[in-house]
Amino acid sequence: MNVNEYMERDFDLLKKRIDDVRKAYEQQDPSRTMSQTTEMFDAFHRRFVLEDFLLGKVKHQTASMKPAIEKFFIQRRRIQDILEEMLMLHVSEPDFMRVLRRAGSAAGEYLRFLANEFYPQFIDQISEDDRNNMSHALEDRFHRLAL
Repeated sequence: MNVNEYMERDFDLLKKRIDDVRKAYEQQDPSRTMSQTTEMFDAFHRRFVLEDFLLGKVKHQTASMKPAIEKFFIQRRRIQDILEEMLMLHVSEPDFMRVLRRAGSAAGEYLRFLANEFYPQFIDQISEDDRNNMSHALEDRFHRLAL
């Protein structure tokens, strides 16, 4: 399983989840908005757990990778902060949509960061052994989930 392709498809799912919440909110359907918001939070949580899992499989990090990793966690923390802010709001509050827009914007920025900086400065620099290790770990993880 190609890790880069999987992670990009996963990020497309995250963008869809944000859009689903926005649509439910615009249709003024509080129950559906809450349901979609829960799905969005779950999708982000799964993404972050998977990122941590895969990063843990990289055994040969170079000094030149360190800035990309640091910025990666800063970018990700930004999204987590926005999601935590959303948790404090009820869907009927006017700030809910503002924070949702910020989440969408932050997710877009995160995707651009991954494509333009993180992949070239970190993922593309990973040794072939580590890349294979990540791919096999991802396959194993999903195989176990399917059982």
